[in-house]
Amino acid sequence: MVAPLLFKGMGVFSPRGGIDEQVGNLTPLGFGISNVAQVLYVLLLAVFILYASARGRGHLRWVKLALVMAAAFGLYQFVADRYHLPFPTALVFNNQGVAIGNNQRIGEFLRINSTFTEPSTAGAFFAAGAVSMLAVGAYALAVLCVLGVLLSTSSTGYIALVLGGVLFFAWNVYLKVRKRKFPVVFAGAALLLLLLGAVLIYLFGLGEILLESTVNKTGSVSFNNRTASDLYALSVVWQTLGLGVGLGSNRPSSFITYVLSNIGVVGLLLLLSSVLLVLRRRGATWARWGLVTYLIAKSLGVPDFSDPWLWIWFSLAVATTSPGVGRLPSPAVVTGSFTERVKGKA
Repeated sequence: MVAPLLFKGMGVFSPRGGIDEQVGNLTPLGFGISNVAQVLYVLLLAVFILYASARGRGHLRWVKLALVMAAAFGLYQFVADRYHLPFPTALVFNNQGVAIGNNQRIGEFLRINSTFTEPSTAGAFFAAGAVSMLAVGAYALAVLCVLGVLLSTSSTGYIALVLGGVLFFAWNVYLKVRKRKFPVVFAGAALLLLLLGAVLIYLFGLGEILLESTVNKTGSVSFNNRTASDLYALSVVWQTLGLGVGLGSNRPSSFITYVLSNIGVVGLLLLLSSVLLVLRRRGATWARWGLVTYLIAKSLGVPDFSDPWLWIWFSLAVATTSPGVGRLPSPAVVTGSFTERVKGKA
């Protein structure tokens, strides 16, 4: 709240403007409504995390439902565009406060964004969903999420899916080797997913689209502008002596540079410490794999600090490792079991 006043007039990438429009035409820093809004978002998110942590079981069921619904909307968006069918645009894309990229194309190919604001956010969501469903053994849903990533044509989603998947399989292979168990199941699952991915790419004609959205993208004006915004964000950290310009003041392309340029080095260290503390706790692994994969995606191209799914994954990781999860049954069950054993001995 103080930083926007302390560094007033410094050039920033305003959250209200696009990156492409502000390269070479930075917005002077000033205290605004976005700074207040971001602080309020953080307070609401803290309440949400506490609420989710206090809830009982059933988190996985709701996540699966969310994945199925988002995949269904995304697939129908793709089919509706290809075969000229009606799509409920006014129902799904009705947020007047943000720009919604529901008509982005690579050639004639529509980049699906499902129920999200843009394809990169959808790609990040489906990538995290795919790896988390692998962790819980829901392979059919994982394949559906992989298809969602492919149809989003998001390089952020592609890289997050690959890195998250590699980390997941490498970790499980390590655990199996440490226990002297040959990881046949995980090796077979990895080969099966690669085969399914190749089949999906062939069926939907995504080969050229993949090249266009990854390899060929590195020389584009958009890529250069986003790289410039991240580099400038690092210079903001230097200019502010590591303090940052205040939450909600500067919006570069990636999450790490966003955090550094807004809440500084201390803010980034506190955030990383919180994530590491959650990842080190015992409990269900699927939510933590979802969080890790989503953080990979955000570090590449989903910068917003108030991104709902970042904090949903974080709260799920907290909730599935909170006190009570994975512990002994309730006293009534334990007592009954003990009574039966005593009667058996008698």
